[in-house]
Amino acid sequence: MNNITNYIKTFIENTDNISVLTGEEQKQIQFEGVVSYILKKINSSKYKQSKFPQVVSEKVEKIVVDAVKNHRPIYFSIPFGGFKKWQLPHYPNIGWEEIFNIIQLRNFAVEIAKGYEPGVVIHYFSDEIFIARMNNMSQKDLDTYNNQFNLAVAYIQQFAPSNVMLRYSKIRDELSQQEILKRFDKGIVELKKSWKTTPKDLQEMKLNKTARNYKIDEKNKYSKVDLKNIYFESTLVHDAFTDTEWEQGTMWAFQPYMIPVGFRYTKTWGINLKSSPTSTVQFWVGYGILEAKDEKFSPKTLTFNQYEAIKNRLIFEKCEAISLAIPSLSKIPVLR
Repeated sequence: MNNITNYIKTFIENTDNISVLTGEEQKQIQFEGVVSYILKKINSSKYKQSKFPQVVSEKVEKIVVDAVKNHRPIYFSIPFGGFKKWQLPHYPNIGWEEIFNIIQLRNFAVEIAKGYEPGVVIHYFSDEIFIARMNNMSQKDLDTYNNQFNLAVAYIQQFAPSNVMLRYSKIRDELSQQEILKRFDKGIVELKKSWKTTPKDLQEMKLNKTARNYKIDEKNKYSKVDLKNIYFESTLVHDAFTDTEWEQGTMWAFQPYMIPVGFRYTKTWGINLKSSPTSTVQFWVGYGILEAKDEKFSPKTLTFNQYEAIKNRLIFEKCEAISLAIPSLSKIPVLR
């Protein structure tokens, strides 16, 4: 077993160094109470990206107090794209960035659960149901990504304590694609009207973001006007998801007992955590590497632009640390 395989295998399978209460933690629970202990873990700089807004901290405390009072698990929800950025070389497969994220949140949960017997739920909610329409990705590619992600969650669950529960689900599990797009279309009628009064700089920002994400073949066959119309329609689908009331009758990621987790752009809708030990990049659009310095390793998730800047320096090392039949996980990109 090479050094890299050994490191990754330990990184995935071993939580011994974080799964037993220290003497200091035992005293905190004894003298300050378990609510204080849990809130301190949620606010640990080891896992959070930055200070939470006051309104978020108050919401989190209320949820934790209620869960402890009713002897329920602390429930974290992770709404995520449910697709792989199509410009990345391993599209449509998951990559090490997904593995790093699941482990990061598994470890976050372990540190809470070791002091709270009802435990912790980490629930990933995939948005894949409307991505084919919004980003022009094939449903086959989306299914590949989501099936692999589900396998990865189940695989890493093996290496979690019994009171840490890793879950994965899709909107599609509760709502048909036909129904959600029907609901979107109602909202899009109003969004088209309000677009006219949207500031020009905000319009351009949204359209440019769409242009980066929209999968389009032979782009030079389209006129600038056609492309702008395509990106406009895609932007409306995105805004229908974020800004309209489509989720009625579904158990989506923002139930009153859930603490939503994001990695960027959370503002006040959730807590912002690191997506891997040293990164804040959204894993589904990121690229996972292992940074090596003097045989010390550090998992890192790069943005697409960061990946482009260093891709010629990456060495793909054989890695037999994870027994999943996913081609993109048989080797790991290493930056030395």
